[in-house]
Amino acid sequence: MRADLGDQAEQLLAASSTPEMMKAATSLRETALSIRRLLTRPFATGMPPQMDPSVLEPELRRAELADLAVDVVTATDYLIRLLGSPAVTASRLSLADRADPGGEGYSDEETFDMLTRRQLDARGTAVRLGMRLLSQLNSDVARADNGLSSDVRPQASEHGRV
Repeated sequence: MRADLGDQAEQLLAASSTPEMMKAATSLRETALSIRRLLTRPFATGMPPQMDPSVLEPELRRAELADLAVDVVTATDYLIRLLGSPAVTASRLSLADRADPGGEGYSDEETFDMLTRRQLDARGTAVRLGMRLLSQLNSDVARADNGLSSDVRPQASEHGRV
């Protein structure tokens, strides 16, 4: 699962189209959720992740790593929401500081540019958090054969989302 996390973060960073970013963000989100499940319910999976012997408070560190996995999920959710936004919204509906005498806000081109910038910023945040989670898992979770190093796939909930 660690390898998946790194690969998915790299795929998200390399994605150049909205469908590619959406697919990569969804995969990264699902992997982060699976990692969180393994960290918060280690005995329910039958293979609890073993913390590195150098970790002084394993339960606290496991909770911190689970929180970081939630941050990855939140960042990817935000990105997915932005990617699903309409490409151009009506200028009348945008709240803006600058308005011309006609009372309109940003032009459609400016609105599209701002949305694109937000999407790219959100993508960068999701990638950074995913790589931070990977780095911290590599340093704090022992490399023994446990749930974080195996190829466990996320399970869908009753609503179809992971």
